[in-house]
Amino acid sequence: MCSSDLFLLSILAGLAAVFLSVVGFINMHSRPAISGLDSRPLVSDKINPRAILAVDGNPVSTPNDIDFLLSRKKIGDPATYEIRTKAGTETVRTTLVPYYSVSPVLFLAIGGFVFIIGFGVFALRSADPAARLFYWLSLAFGSSVVISGDLYSVGGSFLPLVPGVLFEFAYPFAPAILWRFARTFSPLRLKSRLRFILVDVVAGTIGGLFTYAFLYSQLRPSYNTFQTLQHWFPAFRWYVILVILAAVIELV
Repeated sequence: MCSSDLFLLSILAGLAAVFLSVVGFINMHSRPAISGLDSRPLVSDKINPRAILAVDGNPVSTPNDIDFLLSRKKIGDPATYEIRTKAGTETVRTTLVPYYSVSPVLFLAIGGFVFIIGFGVFALRSADPAARLFYWLSLAFGSSVVISGDLYSVGGSFLPLVPGVLFEFAYPFAPAILWRFARTFSPLRLKSRLRFILVDVVAGTIGGLFTYAFLYSQLRPSYNTFQTLQHWFPAFRWYVILVILAAVIELV
């Protein structure tokens, strides 16, 4: 395959990532929420999600559990939640409202800026390995920012699950590509290919497991699968921290 074909395929892949990210952003506007829910502890007239004990009879322990259970519903659907109060526990019946009172355009603006820089660098320096890495890094990071979360777009009417799949792969690959990109500035870069192959395998494995858990939990549906994923999510955070730290060390 010649370089022009690779360039065209890379551009098409980038455009597909941008398209799915925008679809995810649009679908975010269909994300439902419990009226008055707010995680900020100083907002006294709001409901702290950590005070909620159950949603529609399903016990919850984290705000992420609430996000999953509400992702199965639409704005305007009825919902019942059990909340801890000073007097004990109270069961509340409510109608779900839009999660965003104002469109989260900041996500789109940041991600869009990253996309533009990535496409520009790739168009001008596509023969440069560092520029190619920067291009894929911009796609992974920009998609993660615009989509923001795997569950946030599942309430949309168009391709509701596909942006979530993109997010599941973009999130673990972003720090892996960042490390590769940082390594291009190191004089030892030619001695590290096996290491980065292993990192790519780890990132791909994480993305595959996340995608399986995401699709299985949504399509079956399976609340237990989602909770199992959340149980192991701190290990993924350590992966992100360690890989980003390695990238920073490369630049020191």
